Amino acid sequence: MRAYWRAVGLAKRERNEDARRLYLRAAEAGNINAQYNLALLHSGAGELDEAIAWFRRAADAGDAGAIHGLAKCLMDTGDPGRVEEALAHYREAADLGRVDSRYNLALHFKVAGDEDEAERHFEKAAAAGHRDAAVHLAGIRIKRGNHREAEALLQREAAEDHPGALDILGHLAEGRGDLRRAATLYERSYRAGFVGAAVNRGLLYEAEGDTPMAATWYGYAAKAGNVAGMYALGMNLAKRKQRGEAMHWLAKAANLGHPEAAHAWQITASRDRQSRAAHTPQDSAVQERRDSGERRPPRT
Repeated sequence: MRAYWRAVGLAKRERNEDARRLYLRAAEAGNINAQYNLALLHSGAGELDEAIAWFRRAADAGDAGAIHGLAKCLMDTGDPGRVEEALAHYREAADLGRVDSRYNLALHFKVAGDEDEAERHFEKAAAAGHRDAAVHLAGIRIKRGNHREAEALLQREAAEDHPGALDILGHLAEGRGDLRRAATLYERSYRAGFVGAAVNRGLLYEAEGDTPMAATWYGYAAKAGNVAGMYALGMNLAKRKQRGEAMHWLAKAANLGHPEAAHAWQITASRDRQSRAAHTPQDSAVQERRDSGERRPPRT
């Protein structure tokens, strides 16, 4: 037991290698908490086989956290042959009260296309207080045409500033033509942490014809690494003939996989060359030096 508590203290001071040695001593002596914490260290280091082995030992003793960790590590291996075992452990942990296991089950079935099973697990997780599960459940309800129940779920989460709930409510308001409310909801969603909502706010400004304000909001998303924001900002700047900066953002979006950005970059570059051809050679040379860093084509 002394080895375990010494290991806890070392781990808190981020002396993970020293902690690992002491956890190992305690784990081999049968300390379930040490087995669990040792598994966490291995998992954090990407050592999935070792993590699975120690999670399994703690899970065999009925530790719900270890059962959840075992399921997650089995999934993280990417081995299709381990999926069913992982799901069985998620179910076991969920039945023991692990709401995150219930949520992960729901996500798995959603990705697998089994919406009925996903809905069942999202509903249970949401009832247990899992906020992301409630938002996913609302999305399924919307898809099935049950807008009243969906909005009740979303309003509950939006009251606590859940960014996803605020963004979806923004889309619903926009669909009803209530653009002022949509704008407010998108802004709240962005402030709550959903960067993509800045793009949605920018699109509303664009629709109003306020392209500079649209660019400001696209810029919030683009500078935070959002690919849709980069593309929208690039297109906005190109429309306003700020082609050097437009090409910069379009190239970034293309290099991050945006499907339309490379073609947009080519069109913008072509128009830029045509514009340059109308300048005097001296003007063109000066501008070329000024913008050379922004005119590299996207990687292919």
